[in-house]
Amino acid sequence: MIADAKKQLLFQEQRLDLSDAAHKHLAIARVLARDEPFIELLATFAALERL
Repeated sequence: MIADAKKQLLFQEQRLDLSDAAHKHLAIARVLARDEPFIELLATFAALERL
């Protein structure tokens, strides 16, 4: 998950089990390609957050 319900970016990815009843209100909006520049941008933000 890279954005919250308000479409605000999360700077660290979150892994969710969509088969879990607690997450039944969530759905996959879009699958990103591994080489999509957006993925690198999020990785950079996550690295900066760890500093």
